Amino acid sequence: MGQLVSSPFYKGDKGGIIDGGDWVQMTITDWIQAISTLVLVGVTAYYAWKTHSLSKSTEKQAVASVKMAEEMRNARSPSITIKWIGADPSVRKISTSIENVGLGPALNLKCYLTHQEFASDYKYGGYSTFDVGQKYTLTLPSEGFDFKAWKGLSINCDYESISGEKFRSMLKFESQENRSMQIIKLNSGAKND
Repeated sequence: MGQLVSSPFYKGDKGGIIDGGDWVQMTITDWIQAISTLVLVGVTAYYAWKTHSLSKSTEKQAVASVKMAEEMRNARSPSITIKWIGADPSVRKISTSIENVGLGPALNLKCYLTHQEFASDYKYGGYSTFDVGQKYTLTLPSEGFDFKAWKGLSINCDYESISGEKFRSMLKFESQENRSMQIIKLNSGAKND
């Protein structure tokens, strides 16, 4: 006696019973349905794999776009250089030359002196926009400065880019002859007044 098998090929009373180990004979429609199911599983797996690889490509493209936007924003940043001209102790003035050598305008430019031993309230703020390539000779008053105490003196210029990033250019002194130029990007919450 045969067993009733639960299978997609069960035919009810007309077949689907394994009798003595022999399979029932499948009709052409059964074969077409079985092959179609396998093909459909294969196509679904292929599309799932393609969708996954497409999502990976899209993710890489998004990261590259963000990186490119950051590079473009940085490429438009201003860069103020400060060059030493000289000091005149008889009139208590320090002279420098400033120039925007960056690729974007410097906004809200303010230049001032700082020293570890005195504070200067003078801030030059004559330019709301300091264009690319623009130069200016700047004379800063230095009433409280001892012209023998160069170590610790810094000539500073604070400014912003058109995207709101804040920068500070500094010409720092170890001695009257020994100076170094530095440009730093300030935190967006930093107050530069």
